[in-house]
Amino acid sequence: MAFNSSAVMMGPASDSVCCMNNSNNPFTVRKTGPASVKPGQAFDYNVTVIFQGNATGVEVVDLLPPFLSASSNGSSWRSVTAAGKGPSGACTVVQVVPGGNDTTLRTRIACSLGPSFTWAAADRAHIIIPVTASSAAQGNLTNEATATDNQNRTASDRQITLVEAAPLLPFVVYKSGPTQPLLTGQSFNYSIRVTFQSTCRGVNIIDVLPPEVKASAVNATWFTRRTNTSTPCITNAAASPQVISCSLGASESWAAGDVLEVTLPATAGANASSNATNTALVVDDLGRTGNDTFNVTIVAAAPGVIKLTKTGPTAPVTHGQAFNFELRATFEAAGPFTAASIVDDLPVGLLPGAANATWTANNTAAGRLNGSCETTAARSPEVTCNLGASTNWTLNDTVLVTVPVIVNSSANGSLVNSATITATAGNQTVSSTANATVIVTAKNATSATLKVTKSGPGASVRPGEAFIFNVTAGVAKDGPVNPLILVDELQSTDVKFQAPLPAGCTQNSDQKATCSWNESVQAGADKQLQFRVVASRAGVFQNRATVFTSAPGVANQTATAPVTVVDSNSADAAIAVSKMGPTAAVEVNTEFTFSLAASVPQGSVSSMVLTDTMDAATGITFLRVSPDAGCTVAAQLLRCNLTAPWPKTLILTAKGSKAGTFTNRVEEVKPQGLFSAKLSKTVSSPVNTQGQTFNYTLTVTNNALTGDSSSAATIYNIVITDNFPLGIAPTKKHWVKKGSANSSCSFTGVESRSVRCSIARLLADEQVNIMLEAAADGKNFAGKAAAQEVLANTASMTCSGNKTATALDASCSRSSSANTTVSGGDDVCMCHAAAVLGFKQQWMG
Repeated sequence: MAFNSSAVMMGPASDSVCCMNNSNNPFTVRKTGPASVKPGQAFDYNVTVIFQGNATGVEVVDLLPPFLSASSNGSSWRSVTAAGKGPSGACTVVQVVPGGNDTTLRTRIACSLGPSFTWAAADRAHIIIPVTASSAAQGNLTNEATATDNQNRTASDRQITLVEAAPLLPFVVYKSGPTQPLLTGQSFNYSIRVTFQSTCRGVNIIDVLPPEVKASAVNATWFTRRTNTSTPCITNAAASPQVISCSLGASESWAAGDVLEVTLPATAGANASSNATNTALVVDDLGRTGNDTFNVTIVAAAPGVIKLTKTGPTAPVTHGQAFNFELRATFEAAGPFTAASIVDDLPVGLLPGAANATWTANNTAAGRLNGSCETTAARSPEVTCNLGASTNWTLNDTVLVTVPVIVNSSANGSLVNSATITATAGNQTVSSTANATVIVTAKNATSATLKVTKSGPGASVRPGEAFIFNVTAGVAKDGPVNPLILVDELQSTDVKFQAPLPAGCTQNSDQKATCSWNESVQAGADKQLQFRVVASRAGVFQNRATVFTSAPGVANQTATAPVTVVDSNSADAAIAVSKMGPTAAVEVNTEFTFSLAASVPQGSVSSMVLTDTMDAATGITFLRVSPDAGCTVAAQLLRCNLTAPWPKTLILTAKGSKAGTFTNRVEEVKPQGLFSAKLSKTVSSPVNTQGQTFNYTLTVTNNALTGDSSSAATIYNIVITDNFPLGIAPTKKHWVKKGSANSSCSFTGVESRSVRCSIARLLADEQVNIMLEAAADGKNFAGKAAAQEVLANTASMTCSGNKTATALDASCSRSSSANTTVSGGDDVCMCHAAAVLGFKQQWMG
């Protein structure tokens, strides 16, 4: 801190007196739709709102972009809730003009998810929004859905869909039908959609069914939104039973934007077919022709040649309990079978577990196989295990599937769980189904109280430097609970998680991780976790951890912890301030001015705080300052937040009420880097064998010159933190030299890997050494084949420039790293051990 002074002489005085009076969203949105469509094509957007916490009065709004309109069948939504309340509802559609520079008429779809309904963690809402691309649509269409609750918290997601280039024909033809294989004799519908691009007339639609498909006894019909009427098509059953003709009127004219749809009922024939192709042809009175085709697959029923068995718990289960269903499929024919998949349709009341369903198999050709299954979100979720589209299965091949589930709080009584395996043998689809029944007994709502605590690194860190958040989660009293779930969230995209995460945790995004324990967690059985984090810029960032359970009646608990990230580009900076006052006597109650100049003679400083104080006993009162940006003026106090460029000159106007000669002092707060502290970290042995102990030495030096009596020469409240990596365990033995009654170290966190040492003060040219003993415990080799690994370790320091400061000064932040190589061998170098022992003895006196 630097000071400068100026003197003022006052004339005769008169008596006078002056006085001075001193975000977060509990939900996310995911939107999906087709990657590309044709002009005039109808398709669906799917919007899923996933809740991570409580939210009430949620509304989802989708403002369709130009060239998209809502389909006539309307939007709707349904829910999946942990409480099983199952709300659902419809959506409203209105035409709006967004306003501002956008004057295009747009379609707004709003889905209220219950104005007074409260959604909870693990709940989901699924919205289907049917739309149609206009005939003029082209290029990329960006569509965004936004969810908002009654606290104006929002989340959104967007989908980009490419509209393919429009053809030169006056119409576009699109034909569709069932995508799954049909059984022989099964009834189904083809759909033909015609979108008009320009004016035409005398349009006919002709559909020739393939030999493998027969026309239905029910007439085909065509429908136009222009009149909202359906008209039968013609089938000549005697002459041409496979030809369906829809005449739209010889003189009927169609304009750009008109759309018509043909529904064509049909029946799969008696013979199997892998590629029954059907073509729809559209012709106008000028002979312009458009067409589209669609293929269907027809399979014949076959005897069961795959055996499927399913088992679950034989004892009753209760709300919140986690368990597994086990499925076993055995191929009992030579096949070969391909495109095999197993679908487990969970009944209402059972939810997918925290872990994915998995499968393992013994395959004659490929040997041991394994994979993960996918869960389709729904009120009654489906677990699908695809066993490989091109994998061949033959006689005596087996597949084992494990499906983890959790009992929902709404479940009760007998629940039947059904699973089906399907596969293709030749041109036929074969399948087998198995069921398992579980008995659910309700339990009383628990009165358990959860707890969570969180702490950051303690000292400031630098951009790009990894640091640790420590989290403890568990049950404070009563209980137990099952499952226990922790969500850890960083509140800025400038801060990201770094691998590896703690065991049992999954990284959902750069700023979110979820940890689950599907077990009965008792009070006192706390879960200790460490999250590695790195920041990309300077600032103060919050980290939030929330612990909860799906068991009813248990409240969520949340804890937060900040971290201060500081830049290091002003380590060698210096600042200065000068002040000039009147050079001649000033009469009482006459205004005069001070001139203050702040500068940076060395290095780079982005900002500083200038403070000018005056003793009220002098009778001098500050009136105003120019320029006044960033400044606050009180009777005896001027405080200005100044920013680059430098120098900055201020004119402070004052007035005196007493006669006399007075001295006024101004000070500027030093920027980051002007503390003379230095931190260095060394390790006694660069290479250590598993089981061996060694020492880290932390040296803190005050480089201020001896004899400097300014307040900046002494450093106070020095705190050094060190988070040891997995593989290095502190023994808690430590030595401080030169020490004092207020100098000590503490060890906390998982396996006491978080070390915090404090030093009360450090005089000019003074040095303190801290030795920490550690052991190479080999835990870093768990699950690894490597026999040697380099482990990095960084110590951080901060301090304050005033012994009465209530907070540490981020600008005093320093850090130093030391690496050591740990090997997994059993041999220990005795000469090195002796050298370390001697070092300890020397320190211990």
